[in-house]
Amino acid sequence: MKRMTLATLALLATTPIASAQEHSAEAVAAAILTGFTQTDITMFLPHLNAYNAANLNAEVAVTLSFDEIFNDERAAAAIAWDGMILPAHYDNSGVYFGSENPVALVPFAIETDTGGAPLGSGAQGRLIVVTLTLDSPEDTTWGWKDFIYMDLDQYMAFLEERL
Repeated sequence: MKRMTLATLALLATTPIASAQEHSAEAVAAAILTGFTQTDITMFLPHLNAYNAANLNAEVAVTLSFDEIFNDERAAAAIAWDGMILPAHYDNSGVYFGSENPVALVPFAIETDTGGAPLGSGAQGRLIVVTLTLDSPEDTTWGWKDFIYMDLDQYMAFLEERL
């Protein structure tokens, strides 16, 4: 009887729950940012949303050049990322970002006149945020959509929990 109970508990522990996230938004954002700090696209390819994955694969097949991905102010801030992020906030409807599905917002830097500054720098400016989406209501894996700028008040207005 004891073995049966343990076997049942083990099976339940390994059975995926459909509504659970495979990785937190913060973990996915950190993986993407780590890829940028290494300027290694292969580190964040697995974390793209479906739209970006389709477009990036087409680009890779044609040009085999990743320079344009790493060549803008937001990407420069990601390359210089110091490892600090703020907790994810969520647009559960996705409507604000033009998505039918939830969007996660994970700030990692501050926009300044001279480029991106670490969150802990005390610099004044807009947040630089990793935006992540789910590709469908059944999707359990956050995918990278973009880096965006966002005012702190705007970020704080979004929910701290995903519904």
